[in-house]
Amino acid sequence: MRMINPADVRFEPMAEKYLPQVLEIYDYYIRNTTVTFHINPLSLEEMRALVFHKNPRHGTFVLLHGDEVVGYVILSAHHPREAYDRTGDIAVYIKKDCLGARLGEAAVRHIEAFAARQGFRALIAVVCGENERSIRLFRRLGYFQCAHYKRVGEKFGRVLDVLSFEKLLEDEAVEV
Repeated sequence: MRMINPADVRFEPMAEKYLPQVLEIYDYYIRNTTVTFHINPLSLEEMRALVFHKNPRHGTFVLLHGDEVVGYVILSAHHPREAYDRTGDIAVYIKKDCLGARLGEAAVRHIEAFAARQGFRALIAVVCGENERSIRLFRRLGYFQCAHYKRVGEKFGRVLDVLSFEKLLEDEAVEV
């Protein structure tokens, strides 16, 4: 594990040049974990569809340490109906060898500030029930568990629970 100081990481909007590194990070989680419920590695085109957004209020940001992408964070639509326009889904993926350096915390705080500037009221993170690292992260950052879906995901021959965590941005001052 590499210990990178979060203060040494900068955030940049997702760009085409970062796509291969972002795909490499995500494919690790697909092949080796239940962090994502994708089963098969994605093509560049499939990854492009996940990280580039038609709505300018949504966004993906890479975490850069020097020129290296060490993670990324996404704010996407929670639901396509307009009544949900002020609710977003967030997801964070950190490069495997950089886990434990609190980069996930920096990424969530960055996307919260971005979401607040875009007028979002609530953020939701969907987490596999066995993903203790993400559960601890979201709880530490003030997210509350708002759902527990029993045995709804299946990966590696196992049936898994899915949890949702929510944070109401209007209930606290988010640095903008």
